[in-house]
Amino acid sequence: MRKSVILIMSLIVACVFLAKAQEENPIRLDQEFWMRYGVEKEINNRSDISVQWSRRFDEKRSLVKNTFLEISSGFKLNKYLKLGIKARRIDRKGDKESSDRITFMGRAKYRFMDKLDLSTRLQFERQWEREEDTRDRYRAKVSAKMTRIKEYPRPLVSLEYFFREQGGFSGWSKERWKFGFDQRFLKRHELTLCFVIQEDLNIRKPQRDEVWSIDYMLSF
Repeated sequence: MRKSVILIMSLIVACVFLAKAQEENPIRLDQEFWMRYGVEKEINNRSDISVQWSRRFDEKRSLVKNTFLEISSGFKLNKYLKLGIKARRIDRKGDKESSDRITFMGRAKYRFMDKLDLSTRLQFERQWEREEDTRDRYRAKVSAKMTRIKEYPRPLVSLEYFFREQGGFSGWSKERWKFGFDQRFLKRHELTLCFVIQEDLNIRKPQRDEVWSIDYMLSF
């Protein structure tokens, strides 16, 4: 248990120092708030389906940036590997075009000494606003979450990189650090509170988003 706590705290400290080290870049800073609510149904021991609704606020958390509606399904190959597919509708604020996205996902998870979940996730996304305007994106994520603590919030931390192909651009486009806690209660309910730091890559004047997020999931 002690080693697990030290690992989680070390990763969180690394997140903070990384953000501090990048403050010399000419960054446009925005503070956002994300919220997500979902329902998940386990079909059998290997497969599940879920529906999630999300809303994101920007400009000092005062305006709605976009709204998501997502339907997803997953299938466990074994206790370590899982495949999934997601369909998302994205409604944007103002006069911006709404868009649709389909995502294919693969995840590997390993439980260390029954105390810590270590996982990696790979995703391929195709998003389009019109038939001729498509964007392909690849995402790679590593995460760690304590699992042994049941009656208290469980710390978690993750790092994700985004690789985008759109028009004449092909390269790493974003990195996202996330750290926080989640808590299960009343058997079927899970609440997650996180702080997210994400920043554009490979552009002259990147934007950094500092985000508070809250997720709620009902499972049955």
